[in-house]
Amino acid sequence: MPLRSTSRRRISTGTSPARFRDLHLLFDEQAEAILASIDPLAERVRKIGGTTVRSIAQIGTLQTIKDDDETFVKPDQMVRRLMEDNKAIAASMREAHTACDATDDVATTSLLEDLIDGTERRTWFLFEVLQDTDRFA
Repeated sequence: MPLRSTSRRRISTGTSPARFRDLHLLFDEQAEAILASIDPLAERVRKIGGTTVRSIAQIGTLQTIKDDDETFVKPDQMVRRLMEDNKAIAASMREAHTACDATDDVATTSLLEDLIDGTERRTWFLFEVLQDTDRFA
């Protein structure tokens, strides 16, 4: 899952106070929504006999979103990267949805539909934030 919430620590440099607050709250909301999706997915995997992630090291081997280790990232670039990460997650969930649908796993398909909808909503909000950058100039 894309957890760029750590990026918010870097948004204070070169950002107006109003924008800092808005972005800080936006990143918090994004992180909360992403984290809230993990347990339902893990529970569903266990219900159908699968195994879940067992360690931080395993997460590193499975991750598909690149780490963001840059010293400074401009606020709009942070928003853009998070938007792109959300798009990638939605695409992965659509692939999983197709696989679940092919095996008549209705419950997982339904869960994924809700999660895809939430991911698309987050992507839309991030897109709109990028359209409104003049407000904070």
